[in-house]
Order: sequence, then C-alpha cells, then structure tokens
Amino acid sequence: MADKENNITFVEIDLQNELSPLVEQSQQQVIVQNNATLTLLFLQIGFRINETILQNKRAEYGKPVVPTL
Repeated sequence: MADKENNITFVEIDLQNELSPLVEQSQQQVIVQNNATLTLLFLQIGFRINETILQNKRAEYGKPVVPTL
C-alpha cells in the first residue's frame, strides 16, 4: 500500500512540474494582452481629447517644452 501512495505522490509532483510552466505562461500572456489593451484605450482617449477639447491644436502646457528640448 505504501508503494501506491508514493507513486501517486510522484505522479502528482510530475504533473505539478509539467503544469506549473503552462500556468505561468498563460499568466504572462494575460499581462501582455492587458497592457496592450490599456495602451490602446489610453491612445483612443488621447485622440478623443485632442479632437474634442483641443480641436487638434497643441495644448498650452506643451509650448514651453519644445523650445526647452
């Protein structure tokens, strides 16, 4: 009976070692997709602000930056 219990433990450890990288890879893919989605969202928000509020003109705060650079 002890051999069977040890075999199950080794099988479970092997399964965990096999599945752990899959879970980590999936988590990394979710992070990358989330960052890409947020970047696109902020880009779209910026475009809408530029069109609607700034009427495609430069904001006042940007004027002193260009000569300084």
